[in-house]
Amino acid sequence: AASPATADPALRWLERPPLPPKAEVYAHIKNFASADGRVATGVFASTMCALFGAYALAHQGLLAGGAAGAMAVAGGLVAGVLLKIRTFMCFHDMAHKSFWPTTSATGRLANRVFGALSGALCYTSFTRWDRIHNNHHRISNDLDENQHAQTAPWSTRERAEKTQATRNLFDAKYNQWVQWVVGPWFVFFVVNRKCPPLENLLWAAPLAACYAVGGAKLLAFEFAVSYVTAFLGMCLFHAQHTFDGVYKRRKDEWDYYENGMLGSSMLLIPEALKPFTLGIEYHHIHHLSVGVPSYKLRACHEAGDEKGLWDAVPTLPLSSIPATMPYAVWDEDDQKFLSVPESRARD
Repeated sequence: AASPATADPALRWLERPPLPPKAEVYAHIKNFASADGRVATGVFASTMCALFGAYALAHQGLLAGGAAGAMAVAGGLVAGVLLKIRTFMCFHDMAHKSFWPTTSATGRLANRVFGALSGALCYTSFTRWDRIHNNHHRISNDLDENQHAQTAPWSTRERAEKTQATRNLFDAKYNQWVQWVVGPWFVFFVVNRKCPPLENLLWAAPLAACYAVGGAKLLAFEFAVSYVTAFLGMCLFHAQHTFDGVYKRRKDEWDYYENGMLGSSMLLIPEALKPFTLGIEYHHIHHLSVGVPSYKLRACHEAGDEKGLWDAVPTLPLSSIPATMPYAVWDEDDQKFLSVPESRARD
């Protein structure tokens, strides 16, 4: 009889099947690693139209008041959050220069200009993200490199090398309540402000526009949408790299291909939400090649799944995220994550 893991394809990875040949995986990915200008333009234009439509609905609801107005605001809030997530995924691709084709000057300019503008809508600096996030792809899960782009950045060895004062600062920041309640605001509205002045002006534009159009109420709506978006975005990013069984190695053993296959999860996203996550749930492919644009990730995964290429990729349901939220430090000896209180107990 088949084991529970083999019976459920989503659990095949728990049996640690061997990785497929690297050449076979990259030959498959190569078929999808090119941007399509028309598709990209359609994805971005539809996202912007729908996003501004969500804000228009909320604005009308705020003006109308009453039960009908409250329903319009609630609908605008839900739609605004989902569409800001989709906007961030477009921005994310533009920073990788994979959204529009880079074979033409127009495509390169579109990635840069619309990347900066969509980044402003998500309160994220294009320049800062371009530098830090692309570096994250180069060194993700290499324990000899700085992992502060991740939500559980230290190993127990790194912690042991720090002073007590530094540990205390880390513990205050990565305590689960601070990280998940204060963290979304802090990252998007404080940390992301370390960028060129022009990008800070762009950052202020959505806030000024909301206030000019709808006063304090629409501004409060924008803060609410942005906070929930930031929180959910952090949850997605956290689940992509911080889970039981993740691949983490020292530099002399670390391998880019193995990290892409085993150090990034595939999240099981409900079908209704997939238009908004825009393929980022197929994070293993994204870490194998940033050249696959978001709007091709699903097709790349599904075609590869038919060949059995992803059997070893960690596959997680969204329901697994809450249990991992306390994770802050990687225990190299026991190969598992520790919470801040657990790591303090070992000091």
